[in-house]
Amino acid sequence: MKLISLVSAMIFSVSVMASHNWSHSSNANFISNTGNSEVMTLGLGHTSATRLGKHHDYSFDLFGGYNYGEDAGVKNLNNWNAGFKIGKFINPKTEIYLQEKFQGNEYENYDFRWINELGVIHNFFGGAATSVAAGSDAAAASRVKDADDASAGFDAAKTGLSYGGHFLYVKGAYQAVYEDYVILPTDPDYDKFRHNAVLGLGYGTLLSRNLAFVAKADWIKTLGGDGRSIIEGAVGIQSQLSKLFGLKAEYVLSYNDKLNTVIDPVTMQALKNFSSAYIISLSANY
Repeated sequence: MKLISLVSAMIFSVSVMASHNWSHSSNANFISNTGNSEVMTLGLGHTSATRLGKHHDYSFDLFGGYNYGEDAGVKNLNNWNAGFKIGKFINPKTEIYLQEKFQGNEYENYDFRWINELGVIHNFFGGAATSVAAGSDAAAASRVKDADDASAGFDAAKTGLSYGGHFLYVKGAYQAVYEDYVILPTDPDYDKFRHNAVLGLGYGTLLSRNLAFVAKADWIKTLGGDGRSIIEGAVGIQSQLSKLFGLKAEYVLSYNDKLNTVIDPVTMQALKNFSSAYIISLSANY
């Protein structure tokens, strides 16, 4: 089923790209430490977005990212994400959307994750021109170009942040999530298939002509089952170096109140509920 969804997204995107204007954003970040520690991390990500329809009231976004890391020559980070979002603006400030997102993470508590999300986003100011996809993902063609996502495991190439506009939005969504090959917590009510409610808030503004600030936070609550609560947040600034390139500094965090029930099979210690990361990356918007 996941293969069918991915192939369908590719076929649809190719047909759409052939006849519509697109905006694109690509990111790369590289960290190499020597001396007392030898840590290397590489992150890559891409977002493409467009607007469809006679009145440009439909949005379509494609996104993906990959991250790899080593510590003293031993691989300790290997994750990827890919997906698409289709949105419909019911008025200049409100968008309903459907998003399909696929993730894999060798060193988190899942091997494959499939997130189906249906939701609505309302901008208190900023309107459709700065609307941001819930949970994460991509700006439409007439919006500021972005590079995003920081779900569990911090897909460093994508942080869910959309730079360049002045906006304040709130979102609500329903998620159906499937996780495969999970290191099961001790909670007997844990289920690989979960239903989640999502509430989110985001704010962005221009600090100067070439400097933008964005912050966002999502609260994800599992309905039934293990009843987990997850908080995902990100804050960042982007400096526009040229018409094409930008430099970003971002801080992302994640809190999962059930992770301390998961035992790492290597260290045999419980995972931490809270994790965070600092990300410096170079972006190209075109």
